[in-house]
Amino acid sequence: MKAIAVFMGAGASKPFGCPLTNELLPLVKNRLASGDLFRRAFDKYQADREEFSRCINVLLPGLNSVGSEDLPLITDVLSLVDHSLHSSNSLSPSISMKELMRFRILLERAILEVLDMPLLKHNVQHSPYRLSDWLIGQAKIEEQEVGIVSTNYDIELETQLFSRYREDLISTEIDFGFNWRDILTGVVYKRPANPSLRIYKLHGSLNWLHCDLCDHVYVNTRGSIVELGFAEEIHGGNTCHCGYAPLQSVIIARQ
Repeated sequence: MKAIAVFMGAGASKPFGCPLTNELLPLVKNRLASGDLFRRAFDKYQADREEFSRCINVLLPGLNSVGSEDLPLITDVLSLVDHSLHSSNSLSPSISMKELMRFRILLERAILEVLDMPLLKHNVQHSPYRLSDWLIGQAKIEEQEVGIVSTNYDIELETQLFSRYREDLISTEIDFGFNWRDILTGVVYKRPANPSLRIYKLHGSLNWLHCDLCDHVYVNTRGSIVELGFAEEIHGGNTCHCGYAPLQSVIIARQ
């Protein structure tokens, strides 16, 4: 049996219109400055922007006075915050641990928001789609296994791959590395014994949500669901079928 493993980082998603890792913090900074971060159309998010702005300027003094090329990677900032929370040591006397935990949520939300951009907004060439065509072609070859290992949060490549499978066959043909729930039906799908394609995302994904009670991960093969993890109200979309709410987005720092 022949095996093909493809490792993908941010460069693989760039042709689809997604930003590189070093472009994320500049995008967040620009959207914060313009008031567009955290959904500008809703006044209730103004407090979130102000809280995020205060904390990030404490953690990154001089943020607004340096160019994009001098900013740290946003994943390094995320790792710094995660380490502080894990060790129970605050990063500044002006930020309590409770505020740091809240900032961590807002930072995650900012990262996912700048990544969750409609593909049609970008002038994307057809060449990136050849990658998904090639992967599907390799997966269809008998006696050959194809696996994708990705450090990306975005779902541009997966969306193209999912569209090439019948919806009712995704659970039997694609292995995500864990058992997963369907976001609409709540059905738990076991890992397939003989998948034609394996997609392992090491740092989370825009189309995943996690239940802190039953520990199931919801996977939406139809698109992004990350915004449900930040909803203030409890409703059917962010409530697990086990009854626990709210479901949480899944983003893991690249430590």
